[in-house]
Amino acid sequence: MEKQENPEHPDSTSSYQAFETCVLCGKKTHIPVDTPITTRQGYIEGVGQLCAECNHKIKINN
Repeated sequence: MEKQENPEHPDSTSSYQAFETCVLCGKKTHIPVDTPITTRQGYIEGVGQLCAECNHKIKINN
């Protein structure tokens, strides 16, 4: 993993990695933003990333 500037501490570098946010509930997911959408679970094309909980709720209601 490449070192990037930490946005909370711009003078320091760390192994900071950004994660996707669920488009329904707003929680951070375990999906790194640089993960290709073709390999993601809970990604809905045209909508965005869902967390595991929201993805499960949608699947059981459909």
